[in-house]
Amino acid sequence: MSLSPLPFGSARPVFQIGWTIVVSLILIMLCLTQVFSKSSRQHHHNSISSFLDISPTAITLSICTFYIICIIQLLPNFSNQILNVHQRISTISHTPFNTVYTILQAYSYTCIFMLSIIASKNKKTALFFYDVLLHIIVSYAAYGFIIYISGNETIIGYDKTSSLYSLTSTFVNRNNFATYCGVGLILAVTRLMSVSSFHLSQPISTILFKLIGSYKPWLYLLESIFLFSCLLLTDSRAGLSSTLVAILLIFILSSSGTSTHKKTKFSVFLIGISILAALLQLSGYSITHRLTLPFELDQRFLAYPAIFHAIATQPILGYGLGSFSEVFMFFRPNSMKVIFDRAHSDFLQLCFEIGMPAACIVLFSMFTTFKKLIHYFKTCTKHKYEILSGLGVLILFTLHGLVDFPFQIPALGYTLSAILGFSLGTGWIEKHSK
Repeated sequence: MSLSPLPFGSARPVFQIGWTIVVSLILIMLCLTQVFSKSSRQHHHNSISSFLDISPTAITLSICTFYIICIIQLLPNFSNQILNVHQRISTISHTPFNTVYTILQAYSYTCIFMLSIIASKNKKTALFFYDVLLHIIVSYAAYGFIIYISGNETIIGYDKTSSLYSLTSTFVNRNNFATYCGVGLILAVTRLMSVSSFHLSQPISTILFKLIGSYKPWLYLLESIFLFSCLLLTDSRAGLSSTLVAILLIFILSSSGTSTHKKTKFSVFLIGISILAALLQLSGYSITHRLTLPFELDQRFLAYPAIFHAIATQPILGYGLGSFSEVFMFFRPNSMKVIFDRAHSDFLQLCFEIGMPAACIVLFSMFTTFKKLIHYFKTCTKHKYEILSGLGVLILFTLHGLVDFPFQIPALGYTLSAILGFSLGTGWIEKHSK
């Protein structure tokens, strides 16, 4: 988690493929060692049993089905007339190497998700993980802020090639760092709510009294304000709006099923609007200019109709996992003037690459995860805010994934997998320990 936001896992032009392969190979070796080591077979069996117990059956089956479909794409296919390319290809996937690489990347996400679920059996480990991950994100944001105010010209020694006037920290793309900041902000807000026992049903005086009694609420409050400031400086419209919607839903869920104290509700609303307005003003012209730009100027909205056409041309098996950049050149309109190596919509790209049936399986697993987290949130009391963190992050990724590619960036994918694993695990442990 601490290394993934470095250029190895976040900066697309630098080392991403190599880093993902290294992580995947390490995880494969770890699994093989656990399987064939006599001394750890019992522990390995217990770990697998724990994962199968905690992970919903629908999610486990969806993961297995996804990998089966991906492997089918590597089967021989000796003719392909879809793109009017009169040559023989060896596999169903148009880019078998990219398919293998993307399978390894998905495998690394799965392993981190599995290991997080197993580790969540220890309650102290789960709480420690949330705090450490939050501080890691704040550290990267602090580094990015220092680079931003000192000229904003490099990324750990590499010259910036895009988002030249935006805060991106160690990320190349401002939208990806906005997602990373959004994750940190959600963690900071939920940790603040947890340590202060924040609830809209309480009087505002009670909440303030609890804040005075400990340093932790103030630390989380300062981290929230700092991360939100960095989020504004990324100039990411989708990242900002997705994060705000996720946090709004967190507040709504945290007060669901209880009466709301009117003065507290009004005070929180007023304070939130005041902080938002102040930070927007301090962030300067850049983000407000981005927010007022017409969406028609965005090249992705020229690409979406062509992507829909490509999906309709081959809707069942798709063109192969990881094949978007090579195949889309046959469909892209001439009016597009920029390099478009990703669909800028994870869900559209998923349909494009693996077909509609497999994409529906992935979406079903996401829906199942969301539903299970909602169930744990309603039934649990001790760790409901940790579960709320998983819900908020999943909402953030889902909304941002509609118009960008956060799921494809290893640093973000690893973070999402770990948070969901710990959220599901803590919810399951508390429910079954009653």
